[in-house]
Amino acid sequence: MTNLVVPFSGRAGKTRLQLPSPGRRSLAVAMLGDVLAACGSVGRTYLATDDSRAAGLASAAGAEVVSLGARRGKGAALRRGFAEIGLRRGYYQPSGVDAIVMRRDLTRERTS
Repeated sequence: MTNLVVPFSGRAGKTRLQLPSPGRRSLAVAMLGDVLAACGSVGRTYLATDDSRAAGLASAAGAEVVSLGARRGKGAALRRGFAEIGLRRGYYQPSGVDAIVMRRDLTRERTS
């Protein structure tokens, strides 16, 4: 079975679109719903997000929510079976906070 990981940065995303914030938020959530619906027919889906509304959409679509909380620490990711494999110094701008690069082997979780 195919495993799909869908990242969702939150409803404040889609900043390159020339829309007011409420419109961007609505569009981001609508697009996520479409992506999750399409993924469901392909394989097991994981949504990487800390956004509660997106997590609700994912659960309704049968996807597993993976909340990494990378800026707040790596505890949540480690509890979900992710392993630290690297560090990207100064990744988050403008704060310059480092990003922790993590991996989880999804091939072990295949279902027949």
